[in-house]
Amino acid sequence: MKIRNQQFEAALGAFILLCVVLTVTFFLFRSKGINKGYSTFYAEFDAIDGLRLGSPVKINGVTVGSVLKFSLDPESGSVKVKFKVLKKIELPEDTSAFITGESLFGEKILKLDLGSSEIKMRSEEVIYQTQAPLMIEDLLYKFLVPDEKKSKKEEKEGKEHADSSNQ
Repeated sequence: MKIRNQQFEAALGAFILLCVVLTVTFFLFRSKGINKGYSTFYAEFDAIDGLRLGSPVKINGVTVGSVLKFSLDPESGSVKVKFKVLKKIELPEDTSAFITGESLFGEKILKLDLGSSEIKMRSEEVIYQTQAPLMIEDLLYKFLVPDEKKSKKEEKEGKEHADSSNQ
């Protein structure tokens, strides 16, 4: 009876081990398969305010990928954005990247403007033609807070104009 019980326990253990191995193998193949349909690229920006991991990458309003990772270059202060794009979409080498909002106060997206070059980018290449997001706060600040240098220049020009009119 003891031998039969040990055989059952060994068979049960082997079955559980097989299930674990098959599950791990399934998830490994599945995770690698997810990225097979995508190419990875990078874009360098001065700032990425509002862009998040997972933000959509769009071309002409169509979502073609997503943002994967950010890294800061400590020397230049620029931010390198890693993103993926569907493999079937070939990016010309003169493609440019912009961070923009879907609406005035909406989430930020990475927008790609395809260039016209016949030469196509390869996976892992960097887009250097970029534009950081335009921040509403910065625009409001420019309009609401007077620029002292500008005001002094306008005063000086006004005095010169008044002096020339009086002569």
